Amino acid sequence: MIGEVNTKSSKRTISLPDATVQALKHQRKQQLEERLAAGDSWNNKHSLVFANLSGGPLRRTNVLQRDLYPICKKAVLENVTLHTFRHTHASLLTFEGIDIKTISRRLGHASIDITLQTYAHILPGQDERAADAMNEIMDQLGGRA
Repeated sequence: MIGEVNTKSSKRTISLPDATVQALKHQRKQQLEERLAAGDSWNNKHSLVFANLSGGPLRRTNVLQRDLYPICKKAVLENVTLHTFRHTHASLLTFEGIDIKTISRRLGHASIDITLQTYAHILPGQDERAADAMNEIMDQLGGRA
């Protein structure tokens, strides 16, 4: 179903990696070819980035059964859902040291509390990293005995 976003923070602009931009350009080119082939039967109502062969919304069950699950089976990945990719995105950014506020904004969370409640379990070893950081700071300041 196409409609309004869940919350005010759900509607947002984020920066995309170059590879994603290139993939979207490729998708756009492919979609323009499909649109030309469909002619007058193309559904212009929603201007979707990912659409069925007539320009309409994709069906979640079709995407899962026809596309996602076979790809995951080939890659020997189990229990993957569409939400898995969102979680992986947040997890990878966390491991790369991106601040929680930025991650929260990218996910469209209304507050960082939601992000922390959801992803805090992927932050093991942070206390040790903090101690190591303080060691480095003290070394640079010449104050470590």
